[in-house]
Amino acid sequence: MKERNKAVPAVYALFERDGALLFMLRQNTGYQDEKYGLPAGHVETGESLTQALVREVAEETGLRIEAGNLELVHLMYRPKKDETGERIDAFFRALRWNGEPMNAEPRKCARLDWLPFDALPENVVKYQRHAIECWRRGSVFSELGWQGEATT
Repeated sequence: MKERNKAVPAVYALFERDGALLFMLRQNTGYQDEKYGLPAGHVETGESLTQALVREVAEETGLRIEAGNLELVHLMYRPKKDETGERIDAFFRALRWNGEPMNAEPRKCARLDWLPFDALPENVVKYQRHAIECWRRGSVFSELGWQGEATT
């Protein structure tokens, strides 16, 4: 019998303000350091996608969101790049939130910045940039990296 796929789910938050999105400049993580990434994280066993995102956003930015104020805007499926498996990435737009963003994980994040989504810098994580571009054109699903294109 074939082994079943064990794709790793991850969630991402799109906080939009005045034509800009909230990003974290990654540092000291060993993954995509010195690049901007969205508030995000892996879904833990027993969590729903929205529960994971509520938790991750609070841990990383101090912002408080409710699951009912999240709108799924893009779903991405990416191939296996390491032993942990393939990826299913769910990108949610936060419709409302409480608080002002702060860098709640200074060991992993150099700073938070609001970056204009019409002029994102080159050092935005590539697959996250792709998801933002898809969301902006109304595309709710993509499969990035299956034809040999880079996903990092």
